[in-house]
Amino acid sequence: MTNATHRIALLASIAVARFGANAAAQPAGELIDAADVAKAQQADTLERPGHRRHRRMALEALAIQAIGTAWYWRNTGDGWGASNVVDWQLGFEGDALSKKLGFDSEGWRFDGNSFALNAIGHPMFGALTYWSARKNNYNVGESFLISTLVSGSWELFTEWAEYGSINDALSTSTTGVPIGEAAYQLMTHWRRARYAVQAGAGSQSGDAFMAIGARAALDTLPGTGEGMVVGGKKVSVAVEVPFDGGVRAIEGGAKSSLVGYYKHGGGYKLFAGASAEFYYRDQKQRDTRDWDLLSMVAAGPTIDVQLHRGDMTLDLGSDAYADFGMLKATAYDTWRETNQMAVVRNSMQDKTRPYYYARGFTVVPRINLAYRDVTVGGKLALSKFDSLDGADRDQEMITADPHIEDADVAAEAWVGYAYGDVTVTVDARLNTRSGTMGSARGEQSANTTMLAVAYHR
Repeated sequence: MTNATHRIALLASIAVARFGANAAAQPAGELIDAADVAKAQQADTLERPGHRRHRRMALEALAIQAIGTAWYWRNTGDGWGASNVVDWQLGFEGDALSKKLGFDSEGWRFDGNSFALNAIGHPMFGALTYWSARKNNYNVGESFLISTLVSGSWELFTEWAEYGSINDALSTSTTGVPIGEAAYQLMTHWRRARYAVQAGAGSQSGDAFMAIGARAALDTLPGTGEGMVVGGKKVSVAVEVPFDGGVRAIEGGAKSSLVGYYKHGGGYKLFAGASAEFYYRDQKQRDTRDWDLLSMVAAGPTIDVQLHRGDMTLDLGSDAYADFGMLKATAYDTWRETNQMAVVRNSMQDKTRPYYYARGFTVVPRINLAYRDVTVGGKLALSKFDSLDGADRDQEMITADPHIEDADVAAEAWVGYAYGDVTVTVDARLNTRSGTMGSARGEQSANTTMLAVAYHR
């Protein structure tokens, strides 16, 4: 591989590793050297799937459940399990289980737990059980089923006296797929993966900040020919943390292919299929911009095309996702001003940073052009959400339950230069949130410019 081609590959990697909104939606393949893909293909032909370890899987599932149950019943100073008393609305009689097994509003509600627990804790639980199943030689579908069964037993038995949580059911094992599959593939094939770490400085809405970030990506698609593949042949994870004396925000995610068709032709390669993604954003309050919360698990069609012409490489791609999200209602403060005595859903009432549950749709088109040592590119992440109303844990207490809608738009453009294993990139980002809550409207936006230096391995 020539130095020029090597630099192009490296520069493309930092361009697509820009950690703007929907960071994990960047195509994983641009971090991967073609020679390494060929080696991975050759090595994969020698691998033989192991036997499913049913006994070990059962023991690990029981251990995970036992540790989680011990945490649930921990004594925080007011008695065993006292921190969960407020949720014991079904009681400990036998009808609590029968109501949940009835799968109706008598047994299942949206809970009002903290955003951190619902947006991080449950996804990590799902990822752990999914990853454990994959390590015990179960395939993607079987691992998802095992994760779902463990999560379901938590809802039915560990949280016996609670309503079954609709949001946990929608986000635990489902989120476990992109996170758990990416973790499994990267840990199994860590020598073939490509990694990038970066540090940078920038300005957002007049505030200066520093930032650190990291990314890993793996592409084990066959290096020649065409065909169908199943599982995480293309995975990536990414995280970025800006700070300004304290943590300013946390943003990151994971993405994994599920199934797809690949083809290599003269001067191009194509992947078209379906993928799953997890995305997380926690933006802290600052004087010049408002706080924000957004977490979502998504799945849908994806396409990546790479074209080669001499010293030029053009990467094109797009994702289209159906989402389940937990996010801030942009119009909540405006609505609250005229409805101060209203009792709203539990995830918003009396919360310092209220959020709601929503279904959504996301489209992420992207482009990156690399010529020798220089690259330019851009992407959009367009999301539309509307609230899932009713079936709240405290539904009988609610006096106002207005429908909520939000749109999240993130645009990013970058230009960079590569020298050996180091790249220098300048990018500009625009993020806008707008929404309604009943008749109230709200909007917030932020403009960011950033200079980053990254090292690739």
